[in-house]
Amino acid sequence: SEDCCGRCVWAAGYTLRYAERPAFCAMAQAIIERAIPAMTELHALRRDLNQGKHIHVVQGLGGLGKSAFCQEARRIYRTQGQRDLALWCADVEQESDPAGALERQLSRECEKLAGDAWNQVVAAIDRDGLEQPAERVRAFLVTLLKADGVPPLVLYLDNLESLFVKPGEEDYDPKAVASWRDAEVAELWAGLVGLARESAGGLALLASCRYRHEHIRDFLFPFGPMPSDTVFRLMQWYPSLRELGEHSLGRLIQKLDGHPRSVEFLDPLIKQQVRAWQEVHGALPPVETAEDAGREWETLVGPALPELADKLREDILFNELWNQVLDEHDRCLLVRLTVLIMPADADLLRALCDRAASEDRKTASIRRLRDASLLTELRTVGAEGREQVSFEVHRTVGEFACAAHSKAERLRQEGYRFAGEFLEGRAKTSNTWDDDIAGGQYLFEVEEYDRAWGLLGPACEWLQGRHRQRDAFTLLQRFHDEKVLQAISLRNAAFIHVLTGDHFIYAGDLARASAAFRAAADAHKELARREPDDVDLQRKSSVVHGRLGDVLLGLGQTGQALEAHRQSLAIAVRLAKQDPSNAGWQRDVSVSHERIGDVLLRLGQTDQALEAYRQRHAIAERLAKQDPSNAGWQRDLSVSHEMIGNVLLALGQTDQALEAYRQSLAIAERLGKQDPSNAQWQRDLAGSYHLLASTAEKADDADQAKQYRHLCHRTLEGMKVKRMSLDPQAAALLERV
Repeated sequence: SEDCCGRCVWAAGYTLRYAERPAFCAMAQAIIERAIPAMTELHALRRDLNQGKHIHVVQGLGGLGKSAFCQEARRIYRTQGQRDLALWCADVEQESDPAGALERQLSRECEKLAGDAWNQVVAAIDRDGLEQPAERVRAFLVTLLKADGVPPLVLYLDNLESLFVKPGEEDYDPKAVASWRDAEVAELWAGLVGLARESAGGLALLASCRYRHEHIRDFLFPFGPMPSDTVFRLMQWYPSLRELGEHSLGRLIQKLDGHPRSVEFLDPLIKQQVRAWQEVHGALPPVETAEDAGREWETLVGPALPELADKLREDILFNELWNQVLDEHDRCLLVRLTVLIMPADADLLRALCDRAASEDRKTASIRRLRDASLLTELRTVGAEGREQVSFEVHRTVGEFACAAHSKAERLRQEGYRFAGEFLEGRAKTSNTWDDDIAGGQYLFEVEEYDRAWGLLGPACEWLQGRHRQRDAFTLLQRFHDEKVLQAISLRNAAFIHVLTGDHFIYAGDLARASAAFRAAADAHKELARREPDDVDLQRKSSVVHGRLGDVLLGLGQTGQALEAHRQSLAIAVRLAKQDPSNAGWQRDVSVSHERIGDVLLRLGQTDQALEAYRQRHAIAERLAKQDPSNAGWQRDLSVSHEMIGNVLLALGQTDQALEAYRQSLAIAERLGKQDPSNAQWQRDLAGSYHLLASTAEKADDADQAKQYRHLCHRTLEGMKVKRMSLDPQAAALLERV
């Protein structure tokens, strides 16, 4: 990733983020929340909600506690019976497609609410052709609002200003004018506002934002600096600041200008100065006179606190923390931590420390970074109800750390490698994909492409198998770069091409799918040439040629499709001859004959197609006889009879077609009796009855046609009564008969 903090598309879109992330460290968050309930803003919010106002943009300077206020506001919504969802706009600030990244965040939040059923919702929206993030976000929320048992929703957007074009300089002026980063982001916001307005309280919007914009002006909820008396009470919660005299505290309150985050950052600096004084002079002297107060300021506060600008910036104390609190080991660790793409547990933090450091040294550095709030601690409740702790480096802190260290790039490369190697090892025993996905991306950044694909390839395949095509492609497309394909092993490149082809088939882009499968076929052909004794490679080559043929047929390129299927057949026949007892390889030959028959039919070569289907039939018959108890082989034989009947009917040989259909029916009836609860077999049976009815009509046998039609109707009606699955084709057939 080109982003300084190493956050790539995947981190913003798929990996787990946390719905209840504190804006500050755990202690400061608790302090801020103690102060907030007495603030008039919460009373104003309750008043707005009672008046039916459901869109609020909490706006003010950065670091004033807007996010902490919004956490308290979300609790108010929850007490009113609403379910809250959160989008973290800062996580998509460096994305080229911020609206798309937010859409993926929302999909993850909805999945937590809807469970496994959400995959079906996403697949349905994909089928509907909704591509624009604004359309998809609206579709997600409308689906939830219509779902049974889902309460009214509140959608919270944290740091909405991350979706604006940044001012030329860091500017926390509340009157600053901003513009949306792109039209899609503007459309997404407009769509959310529109849906909230038309939902009649079903959807509320809550956002925090530094800047004002014309599109949010009607919903502004101004959030000013913290009052001086509240800042004073806040300071009393920090041991180091509590030791200062009232005169120094009064001067600090003026300089901090109601900026609570600066209070938190200042505490470790003062602590460091107090410790240094005590090491040399012992206990701090009492502050009883103005002269004592001046000396305290000069010896304790002044060295730790530079002159503050009129408007405090979030990072104003970074240089002091970097130079006076951290040692070199701490600084190196902080820079390495900027590569994190998702919150890290303590084990991963330790893995990013200097490998030569002792365990005590590693612990000390992590604790110092955490205490200085350069490392944010996150506490969440896991699936088993146990509290989980993780850590992350704020993006701005990461940028400053990289700019301050002369060896930042080397340290970041170390960070990628250390994290990738650690997660690569842990993924072997992990029961989730998180370590594979994160570890693969870290290794990718240090050009360990084969090791990266070893982690990400199976994850992509898993996602595709659950209809999460967009998420899978987000990972997959990183490997499409020609430089990567040249560097990666041919075997892995072949796998990449296959998954790419699968994605484009799902997306309906057969032209690009054919290019991917052609590349995969070429790669497998070369692999098979290099390793002729590897039967697994040989079989994969046959399968890929068959997939290519299917795609080419879909494009209408029948000649090339026929050639691809014949290449697939040649490989399959060669393997089957090597081991005639291998039923799977025999089945591969059968499938190749079937596909060749399909292409020949498309070419109008009906006689040749019939011959191909008969060769398929011979194999199906042999397999069914070998294992009569194998229901799959029996059903395959039934289908084979039906294929032959279809071709005979096209040739005008109606009596022979009827005979083939009857043989197919005999097997279908036998399977249907074996397991009446099998919906697929019942649909097969109804289809066989319908084929025979239609063919009997063509043979002018009205009585037999009526009989088969009645049996078809009885089978389908029975499925309906038993609440068995009727696919669209079966439902339409029931309506017809």
